[in-house]
Amino acid sequence: MTYNILAECHRVKSPEYLEWTSEQYLDMSYRHERIVAEISKYKPQVVCMQEVETKYFTEILHPCLKR
Repeated sequence: MTYNILAECHRVKSPEYLEWTSEQYLDMSYRHERIVAEISKYKPQVVCMQEVETKYFTEILHPCLKR
């Protein structure tokens, strides 16, 4: 599975590229729930992530996916 996380640093740095997207959908807490749900649903053996920040992955995402 390949997943583009949309790193916060890119979202904040270049908001003009995302101006067509509602702020609700850009909020990381909103996206996090959906990211975990989708990855868990498909139970892939390998997940390739793009634009994932190290801190988010190690402190938040990885512990959720280990369950």
